[in-house]
Amino acid sequence: MLVVLALEAGATVAFDRVCRMIWDSPPRSAASNLRTYVALVRRYLRLTGYDDYMITVRGGERGYRLCVPHGLIDVHHLNRLADSGHLALTQNRLPAAICDLTGAIGMWRGPVGSDIAASSQLRSRLDAFTFRYSGVREDLAEAQLLTGQLRSAHQNILDTLAEHPLRERSWGQLIRVSYLLGQRDAAFAAYHRAGRLLCDELGSDPGAELVRLHRALLDDDEHILKSPGQHEMSI
Repeated sequence: MLVVLALEAGATVAFDRVCRMIWDSPPRSAASNLRTYVALVRRYLRLTGYDDYMITVRGGERGYRLCVPHGLIDVHHLNRLADSGHLALTQNRLPAAICDLTGAIGMWRGPVGSDIAASSQLRSRLDAFTFRYSGVREDLAEAQLLTGQLRSAHQNILDTLAEHPLRERSWGQLIRVSYLLGQRDAAFAAYHRAGRLLCDELGSDPGAELVRLHRALLDDDEHILKSPGQHEMSI
C-alpha cells in the first residue's frame, strides 16, 4: 500500500483505486485488509519519523494521501534528473546531460517493486520505471559518444543490451561506438546480431535507423556514424 501512495505522493488516492492497484480482483475482505495495511504503514512512518505524512481523507472522496515531498521519493527524484538530463542532451548541453543522467542512474536500486505482490495495473506502472531506466542509460551512452568517452559508452551500451537485448536504439549505439573505436568488423557483427534477434524474437526486420547505420558502414561514412542517431534528432 505504501508503494501505491508513494507513486501518487501529494494526491488523494480513492479507496476504490487503492483496491484496484493492490488486487486484480479485490477480495470480500478488502476493506478489512486495507485497515490492516493502513495501520502497518502508519507504524512504519512513525518509526521513521514521518508519522504525520499519511492522511485519511473522509467525506466525499474517501481515500488516503501521502504528504511527502517528491524529492524524498527515489522514483520521483530519478524522473526529475532523467527529464533534465534528457532535455540537456537534446539541447547539446552535454556536460549537464552527463551530470544529471549519471545522477539518475546512481539512484537505481533494481526493478521497482520486485519484492511485492501487485495487481496487473500496479505492476505495469512499476515496470515502466525499468523501461525508463533503460532509456536513461541510452541517453547517457549518447552523451558519452558525443563527448568522445567511447570506452565508457561502449560498456554502458553492453550492460543495457545484456538486460534488454531487443532495444534497437542500443544496437544502433553499439554499431556507432564499435566503428569509432576502430572495430569495423564488430560494428557489422552488431548489426547482423540485432537483425537475427529482432527476427527470432519479434518476427521483424531492423528498423530504419539500423538500416541507415548499416548503409553508413558499407559506405564508410564516418560523418553519419559520428553524428547523433535519428532517435535523438527526432525528439
